[in-house]
Amino acid sequence: MRTVLLALDKFKGSLTAADACAALARGLDSAARGLDSAARGTQAARAAEAPGASEAPFSSGTGLRVLTVPVADGGDGTVDAALAAGFVPLAVEVAGPLGEPRTVRIARRDGVAVVELAECCGLVHVDAPGPETHARASTRGLGEAIAAAVADGAREVVVGIGGSASTDLGLGMLAALGADRRDDDGRPLPEGSAALHSLVSADISGARAALAGVTLTIASDVTAPLTGPDGAAHVFAAQKGAPEDSLGQLDEDLGHAAAVLLRGTVTDPRRGPRRDALAGSEPSGPGPMRSGPSPVPTVTGKADTTDVSGDPTASAGAGAAGGTGFALMLLGAQTRSGAEVLLGMADFDAAAAEADVVIVGEGSLDAQSLQGKAPAVAAARARSVWAQCASPQRKGSSVSGSEPTQHRFRTVLAVAGRADLRSEDLTAAGIDRVLTLRERAASDEDSIARAAELLEDLGRQLGHELGGDPARGPDRPSSGRAADR
Repeated sequence: MRTVLLALDKFKGSLTAADACAALARGLDSAARGLDSAARGTQAARAAEAPGASEAPFSSGTGLRVLTVPVADGGDGTVDAALAAGFVPLAVEVAGPLGEPRTVRIARRDGVAVVELAECCGLVHVDAPGPETHARASTRGLGEAIAAAVADGAREVVVGIGGSASTDLGLGMLAALGADRRDDDGRPLPEGSAALHSLVSADISGARAALAGVTLTIASDVTAPLTGPDGAAHVFAAQKGAPEDSLGQLDEDLGHAAAVLLRGTVTDPRRGPRRDALAGSEPSGPGPMRSGPSPVPTVTGKADTTDVSGDPTASAGAGAAGGTGFALMLLGAQTRSGAEVLLGMADFDAAAAEADVVIVGEGSLDAQSLQGKAPAVAAARARSVWAQCASPQRKGSSVSGSEPTQHRFRTVLAVAGRADLRSEDLTAAGIDRVLTLRERAASDEDSIARAAELLEDLGRQLGHELGGDPARGPDRPSSGRAADR
């Protein structure tokens, strides 16, 4: 019997990761059993929603056994992936990106909580992103969710920070946790990026005290520094509504506010009256902070305070979520690959050790997918597990109980709404073949609208191909392509 592991991320705009896994599982089930997929849909979907690497209800006579691990990489869908891995939800009320009240979920298990910025105050909750919404958008809701998780007893908080609506340097989050931020009149700083240039004093000791004894982990695939041409303003702010001609000023404001946070309580003598580029006038004043890079905070499994003796604005990930990565680092957070964190929670390695076929995927498979996104991380991790299975068991090995790889045909496949990768890139990522919904749809819009139906059809195709002898490869059609280029 061949074992198939489904490790899909969301198909953005169409399906959650769990829904995508369920649709593909229905197709595999239909092919394996020779039954109508609609009659089997409820059972396959229930299996996809079970904690951890759940097993679809296939009998031993079908030739296929299906495991599902819905995945995420720290953006929207992070809490869903944690819940699929066996965490339980806690509902809390927080401020949305523009201050509106929102009820969101925290995932919790055994003293560990997972908080998702996108669900609390992400761009998905801004109907029409533009200059005005970007100027006001805040991360306060994220801080409120972290505080609620700690109040509930969490001693470790994993913070997924993808999908943000703001470029506020995490100041809203810090304030919600107890930090004090003041403008030049001594008043509490208003929310949003438009107020960054007004920050003249800051004291984050209250936020640090609120998190005493708590391990913070940033789950993210973003490695951008805070400032500069590759930083939070120039790379990400425009998609959140910031005007293109304001990005230089915004970059400067981030550098200024970061300097204030690093110095504790300080008034920057360089900051005189200036005309606000975010309000449509010309920028003035000094350029953004520049200095040599500092070491990235150590990732050890324990929270380490960030070394701020150099320039932590240059640290990898400081620019994530509009500078929220930087603010979390100041609170002692360590950064880890979001996909690695979520795969670990779901015990992906144990499931991969049993699998003959691992199917990864997301809505759009492109060059960005290979930069720490869930499909590439899952493919690499599966290959690593199989390599361990093929080697003599080593003392302390985390993978055991699997038939040696050299006696089995094993492959990593990918499914996507659309794909734009060269064959050599796929090979380097450990992916043997890509199948797309776009090949089965009349248009991009059609593939988005009918994603579940098309994934189910694709599952039926793969079910027929994979239902053979595990000692040899799938029975692939001769017309099968390596990638949709």
